[in-house]
Amino acid sequence: MPMNLLDQIADRPMPYVTSDEREIEHLRVLHKAGHVLCQLPSEQMHRHEAVVHQVTALGRRVLRHFGPSTTYGQPGFWHCVDVALGVAPDSGSVA
Repeated sequence: MPMNLLDQIADRPMPYVTSDEREIEHLRVLHKAGHVLCQLPSEQMHRHEAVVHQVTALGRRVLRHFGPSTTYGQPGFWHCVDVALGVAPDSGSVA
């Protein structure tokens, strides 16, 4: 889920580079929400690689305010956000 990815990369050294298709789709959502600054591959590119340059102040504020995505193994706030954004929980892609 996009917010889980945001939580995972927030403390990693930047730039964060990924070629995982699921992560790239999550980064598209996070980028549109203003939570990360990144370069995303276009749909026509043969090489699919995304580069995250920064988790924005807004992204860090959201993580601080809402905390982890799960509580005691139960879906938390971010699960609800992802559902509202139309992210399919199983496939990781935007519905």
